[in-house]
Amino acid sequence: MFSGLFRQHEQRLHLLAFRLTKSEQTTQDIIQEVFLKLWEQRGNLDSIQKVEQAANDAELHVAAREYGQIIQKAISELPPQRKLIYKLNKEDGLNYQQIAEELQISRHTVKNQLFSAIQSVRRFIVKSTKLFSLIF
Repeated sequence: MFSGLFRQHEQRLHLLAFRLTKSEQTTQDIIQEVFLKLWEQRGNLDSIQKVEQAANDAELHVAAREYGQIIQKAISELPPQRKLIYKLNKEDGLNYQQIAEELQISRHTVKNQLFSAIQSVRRFIVKSTKLFSLIF
């Protein structure tokens, strides 16, 4: 039963989380957290008629918008250079070398700053919300 739920919803959850975070690692963390919480509630799975019924498209849209706002808040709290590097990579699609050249800093600095930015955003998200609580 649980593996069926995982296979049924993993791809849709992946698409939603990746669209919001633009980070494969954060997406995987979100998926793991959602299914971990579902596993913890596995004793109640029989009472859940349909997971999709509990988390219909309108609710998912609202959750996605709220989650996007949380991510934007997390990004806004980054230090200025870290925020700029994060946006150049995630929003503009520039790679480390392109960012380094544009900002006239080393590629290593870009890599470290981007890693720190992603970690900060992830911590902010975890602290700020119970991920996808609409499912449960």
